[in-house]
Amino acid sequence: MEMLNILAGSDLSSLERGSAGQLHLVGEAFRRAFLDRFAYLGDPAQVYAPFADLASMDHAERIRAEIDPKRATPERGPTALGRVTADVPSTTHLSVVDGSRMCVSLTSTLGGAFGSGAVVRGTGILLANVMTWFDPRPGRPNSIAGGKRILWAPAPAVVSRSGEPWMVVGASGGRRLISAVAQAIVNAIHHGDGPQDAVNGLRVHAEGGPLLVDSRVRRETLEELARLGHQVVSTEETLSSASFGRLNAIRIEPGRLRGGVGRMRAGIAAGY
Repeated sequence: MEMLNILAGSDLSSLERGSAGQLHLVGEAFRRAFLDRFAYLGDPAQVYAPFADLASMDHAERIRAEIDPKRATPERGPTALGRVTADVPSTTHLSVVDGSRMCVSLTSTLGGAFGSGAVVRGTGILLANVMTWFDPRPGRPNSIAGGKRILWAPAPAVVSRSGEPWMVVGASGGRRLISAVAQAIVNAIHHGDGPQDAVNGLRVHAEGGPLLVDSRVRRETLEELARLGHQVVSTEETLSSASFGRLNAIRIEPGRLRGGVGRMRAGIAAGY
């Protein structure tokens, strides 16, 4: 929500799609939202986690005012956490809409291949192995503690218009799925993309220093992003990678449903 709120105040539609100016604003919004995530969020039953404040338009306006359209800030962000990594294939996302337009956006993860390897007797349910998602440093909002829930990444979404469901979207792919979902929503709203195009558009991702940029972006654009100060890492998405999150979505339109799946994913859109 913070990412989308920051971008809501930027006239992305007036910028050339896939241009350095547009990708710069998106990347800077993502970098700052992740900075807030790592600084403040944890299990609200044990720490003060200002979810509502971070998701407010007032906060987004303050953050947006910090973004310079002509200068990147790779020094901002949780660089002490190490380089940005994606998860191994262990997460599944389902987007579902039934005949009465009830919507479900469901993301489920094991944390790693086969999770912890332990199955709850009589159920067939694998237990996850997600202790690694805690911050190993003490005294942080997401530090390890008894009975504490992890801060995890899934961002399943149902987007509404005039109080009616309009789009169901979600992804797998570790923390990178957060920016993937935001970009799919931006593509649908700002660019009028249908669900297939929305989930397969050009991507960027930023948490700390580097800006991961879709390898489909033009070389001239990559060079311009570097001139703006970004630490550009051209990143290719393949059938075996999870570089930018693995999306799927459903658009709800009068009299029909339209599905979209990632071009490099073993996913399917089907009606029954």
